Amino acid sequence: MGDFIKDIKNLPRNYVAQLPTIFFFIILFIVIVSFFGAQYAIMVSAFTTVFKVKYPKNLSINELFKLFLLEALLCFLGIIATFNIFLCVFLNISVLFILVVFQSSQFNPKGAFAYVMTFIFVQLKPLGISNFSFELFVMLICDIFLIVSLMLFSFFNKKEYSQIKNLTRRFIHLI
Repeated sequence: MGDFIKDIKNLPRNYVAQLPTIFFFIILFIVIVSFFGAQYAIMVSAFTTVFKVKYPKNLSINELFKLFLLEALLCFLGIIATFNIFLCVFLNISVLFILVVFQSSQFNPKGAFAYVMTFIFVQLKPLGISNFSFELFVMLICDIFLIVSLMLFSFFNKKEYSQIKNLTRRFIHLI
C-alpha cells in the first residue's frame, strides 16, 4: 500500500518528465495525418520511440547526422522489405542481426530497440511500389522533425549540463 501512495505522490513529477515525449508525439501526429493522411500515422510511434530514448542525452551535430542517416536507411530498407516475401525474410534477419550486434552492448542491452521499432513499423503498413517515393518522403519528413527536435533538446540540456559542470568545478575548488 505504501508504494501505491508513493506512486500517487510522484504522479505529477512523472507526468512532467514525460511531457517532451507527449508533445513530440502529438505535434508529429498532427503534421503527418494532416498533410499526408492516416495511412502514414504508424510511423509517428516509431519516431516517438527514438525521440524518447535520445532526447535526455546531449547529442552532438555529428551524432545527430549519424542518427539521421541510420533512420533514413532503416526506413528505406523497411520499405524495400515490403516488396516481396524473399526480401522481407532476408532483410528482417540480416538488418535485425546487424542492429543488435552494433547497437546493443553489455551495458546497454536494449540499445537497438528504438531502431528495430523504426524498421518494423515501416513494414506494418505496406503501401506498394507505386507509393515508394511518397512513403520515403514522409519518412524523411519524420526523420527531419526528429533531428530538429533532438537538436532543440540537446541545446537546452547543454545549459543544464554546463551549470552542473560549473557547480562541480566550484565544489572541487573548495575542497
